[in-house]
Amino acid sequence: MALVAPAIGIASEQTDSLTTVIRTADAEITVRRRFGAPPAKVFEGLTSPELLRRWMSTDGRELIDVRADLRPGGTYRYVFRGPGGRNFGMYGTYREFVSPRRIVHTEAYDGYDWDPLVTTTDLSEEAGGTALVMTIRYPSREICDKDFSSVQSGSPAGFSRLEKLLAK
Repeated sequence: MALVAPAIGIASEQTDSLTTVIRTADAEITVRRRFGAPPAKVFEGLTSPELLRRWMSTDGRELIDVRADLRPGGTYRYVFRGPGGRNFGMYGTYREFVSPRRIVHTEAYDGYDWDPLVTTTDLSEEAGGTALVMTIRYPSREICDKDFSSVQSGSPAGFSRLEKLLAK
């Protein structure tokens, strides 16, 4: 999931020790992350409302509502409360849902009038942990340009919070 609201900016790549964010096409970003936890545990972290609330809440933004019908054709909606009490939502439909290996879903945001993104998240076992590959396909290059810096900065930070949560 593109876990952050769109913002202005573009660059070609961002890396921390475990996360790489790369612009892989005009309208596509690929995020790769290595987790120490097994795929089933990472999958739970990506789908459990309780765990999502804990790692997706940050920087004055709190995930206050998670509703998800976790199956192909099912829908989801996340509502965040930002600084000052303003709510912001993201929502979509699951196209594929294969626990604990793959999620393909659309993603749209309240207040944005573009077609939804399509995010594919694949998890595979790797050396006792999990390799995550998330591919985000945008409806246009311009929208990808606007969102890249948010994915670039938000993915390493968000996945670091998830890693710490899964280690408990």
